[in-house]
Amino acid sequence: MYDAQAAMLTEQTVASAAATLSPALAGTLARHLGPAAGTLQVLEIDCGVGALAPLLKPYAANLVGVHPSDSALRMAARSGLYDQLVHGDHAQVLEQSAGSANLIVSTDIANHLGDLAPLAAAAADALLPGGAVTLVMDAAEPWAPAVALKENGRYLHRRDAVETALRQAGLTVLEAVPLPPATTAGVERLLVVARKG
Repeated sequence: MYDAQAAMLTEQTVASAAATLSPALAGTLARHLGPAAGTLQVLEIDCGVGALAPLLKPYAANLVGVHPSDSALRMAARSGLYDQLVHGDHAQVLEQSAGSANLIVSTDIANHLGDLAPLAAAAADALLPGGAVTLVMDAAEPWAPAVALKENGRYLHRRDAVETALRQAGLTVLEAVPLPPATTAGVERLLVVARKG
């Protein structure tokens, strides 16, 4: 599935998707991490084709991208910005990264998970004290069910349910803000930042 999605991407669609997300994410990272100093261990657990690497690399002494698609990783490698690219599942990589990350970024994983508790717990375990996790996901309306599966196989998550999952994992929610849809036909998204310790 991921290989098929990557095959359909063009440089134009990748640039367009990054353009809608990058300004908000850049502002969020600056608020919570301060100026980029190239000193952090950064783990992007769904790096896709590497569209966010130019934003993340200035913060990173070591930038690791993870994705289950070989073809996506080949596209990500073209940027030359990742210090390591890992073909695999985010859960396994988080488990192997226990206590080693200053920043974990995911812009799509939550859309494929109904229950966010395992992701939140794994991220908390992988973070160093003071480290942060930044998640972007499709947002459910405040009056909707806490989690809903859409016809396209992606999940919608209500803000309070996301915050609860992160807090139950021992993380402190710093920010949870709405973002515009990625496409004109898409749904509103949610950008959430939480810190360990």
